[in-house]
Amino acid sequence: MFSRNYNMFLPNSGNDSLMPMVYQLVAIEGTDDWKLEPLYGRFPLPAKIYGKTPKYVRHIWKAYKRNEETMSLLLIGLKGSGKTETGSILANTAIDNGMAVIMITDIKPNEKMAYFLNKLRNVVLFFDEFGKVIPVHMQDKYLTMFSDLNKSNKLFILTENYKHNINQLLWNRPGRIRYKIHFTRVEKDTVMDYCKDKKVKKSFMDDLLKEYIKAPEFVMDHLIAIVDEHLIDTSISLKEMLEYLNVEISNDQDVLTILKIENTKTNTVLIPNVKNISPAVLNKHYGPVPIVIIEEIDKDGNKIEPIKSNRSVDINMRGVESINGDDYVFKDGDYLIHAIKEKGILDKVANNNNRGFGGF
Repeated sequence: MFSRNYNMFLPNSGNDSLMPMVYQLVAIEGTDDWKLEPLYGRFPLPAKIYGKTPKYVRHIWKAYKRNEETMSLLLIGLKGSGKTETGSILANTAIDNGMAVIMITDIKPNEKMAYFLNKLRNVVLFFDEFGKVIPVHMQDKYLTMFSDLNKSNKLFILTENYKHNINQLLWNRPGRIRYKIHFTRVEKDTVMDYCKDKKVKKSFMDDLLKEYIKAPEFVMDHLIAIVDEHLIDTSISLKEMLEYLNVEISNDQDVLTILKIENTKTNTVLIPNVKNISPAVLNKHYGPVPIVIIEEIDKDGNKIEPIKSNRSVDINMRGVESINGDDYVFKDGDYLIHAIKEKGILDKVANNNNRGFGGF
């Protein structure tokens, strides 16, 4: 229940309810308290939604209404891949069914925020870039918020770009986060459907599909920008366009090449299952990348048996030992990983394993 004070809403014991629209969670200046301010009626969306998003939204909404209990959805993956759009579609569905949506972004959380949010009932809590709103080291204090102990019937929508910004206590716990959708590259059918809808020249679409197949990362933002540029001037080739457009889809890209992994304790050399991985690991905010070991060689060049199937070493900027230009040395326990940043092609196994993104 809420009372209205000018343009803000506060939980109380009255009879006023929130209208089905989008509100923003705002800190009350000079206090530790919080309020809700009306933002807009619903989220703006494109006329047509591509890919599997509509299917996901229909299923999640059906499950939420069927169970009539608090439920959470995590949307995680590449920037520009459609996470916020998917969350907005689900939020609009809730609005159409009489629920209020609370947008939570760009705030500094405190203890009273959790108390405030726990008092809300039958609403959608939409955390955009969850790890920025509630840092990973603070998320354990909010775990009970995702349960349905107080029968508040909330629907949580969380977006996040990086897996390491999500507390481990939330992973693999469907009682806390029921659904997770990993966003990677846009599907080939979506590329073709979008190009056909926008009446892209077939020759240009064919060139785009050739580059798409090779590209390790290709999101909806890339597709929209490329098609829009093509429609501005259809005489410009894709190759020419990529010389000035802020889109990198070429397979000839920066990679981190693993030169050697050595065990300093046993004086052995480890052979990984991949050679080239994404240089995204060089970002200090990027989580550890596990490299699976498939062989171990002693100083005389003999293979050591057996190798444990789950044996791996982690590459992480927090474990960097030295940097000399494009040469890197990482340390993980007794292991030293020697690598170099250069132009190359991402290994298919690395591209799949290191991002770790799957389907619905």
